[in-house]
Amino acid sequence: MNRILILLAAFSCSFVLLAQENNDPEKKATVSPKPEKERSFGTTVDLFTDLWMDVPEGIDARFLQQGMNFGGLFSNRFGNSAFSISIGPVIGVHNFYSDGLFQQDTAGRTVIAAMPGEDPNGEGISYKRNKLTLAYLDFPLEFRMKTRSGVLASLGFKAGFLINSHTKYRGDDFGDASQEIRLKIADIANVETYRYGVQARVGYKNVSLYGFYSLSRVFKEGEGPALYPVSVGVSLRPF
Repeated sequence: MNRILILLAAFSCSFVLLAQENNDPEKKATVSPKPEKERSFGTTVDLFTDLWMDVPEGIDARFLQQGMNFGGLFSNRFGNSAFSISIGPVIGVHNFYSDGLFQQDTAGRTVIAAMPGEDPNGEGISYKRNKLTLAYLDFPLEFRMKTRSGVLASLGFKAGFLINSHTKYRGDDFGDASQEIRLKIADIANVETYRYGVQARVGYKNVSLYGFYSLSRVFKEGEGPALYPVSVGVSLRPF
């Protein structure tokens, strides 16, 4: 909760500073206003890495956890002001790379088990890829402010639902390390169907810093690990 308050406070300060810039008469006199349509549609691409919270002890998660959002946003500007509201469908993909294996225990709960270090013959096991992938259809709602100079900031909330979950493994066979296998398991058990969280952007024209803080867990409470992502990256609006 403290992280959420800090995030909201930081972006609230950004809005205040941008509002002062937008209302500065000197800047109005020296910067030529760029007309914007009252209603518009644009694509958005967010490239980010996830900071996974509450990873179980004994599981080593990779530092770079690349993910991506892609979709379109319908924007409506409030009269001739610098403020607008945006909403639209966005596909969000998150990856969790680690040395853990997602399994179900005898009670049907999903757990992350440590990968075996060797096969039954004592041969060491190595792998090239091991990840959990989650894809969501999200509907973000953003309140945006853009100054005449092109500096912008937005703060919003998004909610969505799961459209795909799977794990991928490429590496040595756990039963015989001399053999390499590729294994994909779809529809991971006990993943929450819905997710929601807060997001924000601060940038210039079509390039922004992007942040998302998930307020929901990946797995159902009591039925899986308490994982949730905090995303940090770059947002692009090319069209």
